Amino acid sequence: MIVSNQALVTIITPCYNYGKFLAEALDSLLLQTYQTWECIIINDGSKDNTEEIGLKYAKLDSRIKYHYQNNTGLAGARNNALRIAKGKYIQLLDADDLIQSDKLRLQVELIESNPSIDLIYSSMKLFKSNAKARVYENFYLPNNITPSGKDEIIINALLEDTFFLPGCVFFKKELYEKTGNFNESLYGLEDWNYWSRAALLGFEFYSDQRDNTKLLCRDHDANMSKVYEKMLKSRVQARTHIIQVTENLNLQKKLTVSNSFINSILKKHHLLLLLDKYQYYFHYGNKLAGLKALFAYSIQSGKPFYIFKKLLSKFR
Repeated sequence: MIVSNQALVTIITPCYNYGKFLAEALDSLLLQTYQTWECIIINDGSKDNTEEIGLKYAKLDSRIKYHYQNNTGLAGARNNALRIAKGKYIQLLDADDLIQSDKLRLQVELIESNPSIDLIYSSMKLFKSNAKARVYENFYLPNNITPSGKDEIIINALLEDTFFLPGCVFFKKELYEKTGNFNESLYGLEDWNYWSRAALLGFEFYSDQRDNTKLLCRDHDANMSKVYEKMLKSRVQARTHIIQVTENLNLQKKLTVSNSFINSILKKHHLLLLLDKYQYYFHYGNKLAGLKALFAYSIQSGKPFYIFKKLLSKFR
């Protein structure tokens, strides 16, 4: 039931052939203690029972809206939902994940009592999709950091990778209106790319580690993050775009951080891009191109023997 004097939250749920998981994701919304929300399901050209499940829940609860589109990928599905979102706040929720029952209520209260915060991200728990008994275990991304703040703090924290998953995120629609669309030309890592762009524009991030605000991540064989080759290619694409955006915003004088900091970040990004290219090309493409990238990194980083150490490690 939508309460007229409460802020509306739009939950965005893209779904591509995840019909078998979608009902449970939507059930986690129906259990929310904060009830002033709408959910936009974007069926991204699925061939399974996504439409059946989406229409069933849309009929069950008028807050749930179902839309079909030809397949464009996660970024395109999220963009189409964001364009029609009516909420003051946005919660992302992929069709294979769940959110705990107080997430919306607690984070609406937090952001409304702290107006400087633009984006809240929660911590995560992981569960096995095919396990006989459902067990939720604390889950951390490889960098395992939880910074709060803006400008240098968040830009630097996002340098190598994201530190939260899309479903952790609760943010002001204003952030989308200023940051723009997710990059639809990327195969993956469009979320890391997006948060990096938002950080460059000075939006404030806040880490919310409280119980009952967590994202519950489903571990299953179809997780996109397990497609290693394509994720490496995506990293090259996503970082290249972050570099371009950083340079353009700097030229337009739209950054609030110092020139020395931006020059330092750009230098680090360019070096990391060389390592990204080495990883991708050497293992999955043109080995010569990979070696050239590794050689360039060794010279530009001031570590001339790095290339030899890296190559020797391959033969141990």
